[in-house]
Amino acid sequence: MPDAPGHDTYVIVGGGMTGIELAAEMRNRIAQHGGDDVAQAAKVVLVEMADVIGPEFGDNPRPVIDEALAIAGVDQRLGRAVAGFDETGVLLQDGSRVDAATVVVTVGLRANGLTAQIPGDRDELGRLTVGDDLKVAGLTDVYATGDVARARVDDAGNVALMSCQHARTMGKYAGLNAVRDLAGEAPRPYRQPDYTTCLDLGNFGAVFTMG
Repeated sequence: MPDAPGHDTYVIVGGGMTGIELAAEMRNRIAQHGGDDVAQAAKVVLVEMADVIGPEFGDNPRPVIDEALAIAGVDQRLGRAVAGFDETGVLLQDGSRVDAATVVVTVGLRANGLTAQIPGDRDELGRLTVGDDLKVAGLTDVYATGDVARARVDDAGNVALMSCQHARTMGKYAGLNAVRDLAGEAPRPYRQPDYTTCLDLGNFGAVFTMG
């Protein structure tokens, strides 16, 4: 209803990459469907349980992200977790409430449930443990890659993230090693010590990071 509390409020839960990109672009999306006046009147609220936005990005890009969200008119509610939802809004664990007709949840990662069909050890995200050749640990003819694989990216023991940046490269290694296995050749160990991201910040621009 146009006169209902929160009818023009959009709550985005989770201040990671997806939440930030969605918040920065939300008014543009609203304008495409409802016009500029509706977009300008909208309230965009970004809820993040950490005390800072984008905690995984580190300190360097954060001022740029904060500036972009401020220009986009995004209300940041930091250090607050969601206690529950109902048909009229969001209840936060500190007891406060945000009336909203639209709530988008961008939190939580989980490996595809198809991994349950494969015997093997899994981590807390449901990813199968794989060796450096990306074969599932304990199996001789099954490879896992991308978001369903817990794989080392370097000799320091760091593990691949559930992201396209790691998944695309892992897929190349898995395919190569499957062919090499069929040809009787030694596998090529998967390694990806460098990682880049591009964070879309809507009309403000973007953040490109390397590390």
